[in-house]
Amino acid sequence: MPYVLPKSQTLCFKVVYYGPGRSGKTTNMERLHAETPEEARGKLLTLDTDEERTLFFDHFPALVGKLGGYRVKLHLYSVPGQSFYNNTRKALLQNVDGVVFVADSDPGREEANLTALQNLFENLRRLGHDPETLPIVFQWNKRDLPNATPIKTLEAMLNPDRRPSIATAAHLGKGVMETRNLVLRGMLKQVREHQEADRVVQTA
Repeated sequence: MPYVLPKSQTLCFKVVYYGPGRSGKTTNMERLHAETPEEARGKLLTLDTDEERTLFFDHFPALVGKLGGYRVKLHLYSVPGQSFYNNTRKALLQNVDGVVFVADSDPGREEANLTALQNLFENLRRLGHDPETLPIVFQWNKRDLPNATPIKTLEAMLNPDRRPSIATAAHLGKGVMETRNLVLRGMLKQVREHQEADRVVQTA
């Protein structure tokens, strides 16, 4: 669940972009930051590793407005894709509210996608998160490749439960904002369901 800043009346959601190396997580973050109005975003912060970067920024998505009188703020992170940075991945997943799994549509990357997804679920469980209830959006990236892996194949392998998914070409900016909106809707829906459950308990 998001944490609350009472003084500023802000609900803060943490979203992590997860996936194999070179799937497009960094590109998603850079395009999303570039397309967010300057007055509604923080600085794009970068932690460089030997092979990949971890990025972070926060922003106030205009489409939300207020939820129960509170502003909504997103803290967005991308994790390093290389497996030897797993401690960093786990640290970034702490207190996560939603995940975007960025799958690589490049042929031959099926095993890398599956390994990264299994690693995501394993790390979530170790941290006490339930992968079955956590809002997760699957992004089928690099759809502009002429020989991209069919979406049916990706869905069958990675998303048998038919969670929200979207086809994208992040380096062209296609589907980047829409992906963010999907995970945001999932998180807001979960908050509203908890609020409704609390009301039922209080009136019982």
